Amino acid sequence: MKQVQYSSRTNRSMDNDLKKLEAYLEYSFSNIGLLNQALRHPSYTNENPESGDSNQRMEFIGDALLGSFIALELYKTHPGHSEGHLTGMRSRIVSGKALANVARDLKLDQQLLLGQGAKAGAANKTDSTLAAVLEAVIGAVFLDNGYEVARRVTLNIFKTELLSLANRSNIKDLKSELQELLHALGKDGPKYQLINTKGPDHQRTFTIAVIVNGAILGEGHGGRKLEAEEQAAQQAIANLTK
Repeated sequence: MKQVQYSSRTNRSMDNDLKKLEAYLEYSFSNIGLLNQALRHPSYTNENPESGDSNQRMEFIGDALLGSFIALELYKTHPGHSEGHLTGMRSRIVSGKALANVARDLKLDQQLLLGQGAKAGAANKTDSTLAAVLEAVIGAVFLDNGYEVARRVTLNIFKTELLSLANRSNIKDLKSELQELLHALGKDGPKYQLINTKGPDHQRTFTIAVIVNGAILGEGHGGRKLEAEEQAAQQAIANLTK
């Protein structure tokens, strides 16, 4: 039977790579097979069905856990922030690009098991593939040792990103949060457009829409234009992250 391997890696080098990854994670698996599975891209298991299941189900678990871990940590560490602020902060941390950068820091791009076609297409360099394998690794930790350990490992993985938010010298307003979120998502900057004004001069209510790439992402109302813009930005953040 043809020997299953990734690139030129031998079983011994693969074991060494997994140990290095455990060192990066600061966590040792009770069942190292879970970590190995987390690195198996569907393209690899399609070509090597005898290798076992791919990482897709682990990715599903890891995706859900990651969002909850980061949301809870931000809620606890930023008590003065509104829902919109917290949503924008979480979105920056768990955006596909941000996850891919963390995956590269963990050298997951070098350890991912790919099929020949995906390997030829450099799938291990794409943000979506790297974000998925990172989520699968988080899912693997959870399956190996439960919720609390997975939370600890995840927060440790993202400690730099969380510290960066905590060390910011000023709290961004919602418009700035939206601007940063759109940048993280690779979208154009927002445009605010006054679409309605009601009431007498001394008691006016403004309705403002925030527009991105020609589409309205949110609307806000307020006695001041800035207030309406902030409300529109908050709605846009919610729409982008739901």
